[in-house]
Amino acid sequence: MLKPKVTSFLVGTTLFLLSAYVLGETSADNSRVNERDRSSYERTADQQGNAPKDVAVVREIRRRIMRDKSMSTYAQNIKIMSMNGLVTLKGPLKSQAEMKKILADARNVAGTANIIDELEVVSEKM
Repeated sequence: MLKPKVTSFLVGTTLFLLSAYVLGETSADNSRVNERDRSSYERTADQQGNAPKDVAVVREIRRRIMRDKSMSTYAQNIKIMSMNGLVTLKGPLKSQAEMKKILADARNVAGTANIIDELEVVSEKM
């Protein structure tokens, strides 16, 4: 049985993704990224730590991204994983400005030395 916090997170994530689909910003093609993530060497969401500190760090970084209304749906859907205090950020973004803001937020929450940056700008004109 899932814990209430995990269930709430899953329901919230599902509702967010459904709303993005309904609003029409669904043209993101992550096929190349998804193929890359199949490698056993890549960090994936199933490797997310369940320690209270890891969960709190991911939650705070996600909150900061979601509160910033200038962030695209791409930015709102990046993968954020924390294991033993080491945070990995992965996914496509629409601009360097989004990347800088997300990295600044993550560094403020987790500390500069604890961030693995795997973000990439796919296009500034999307």
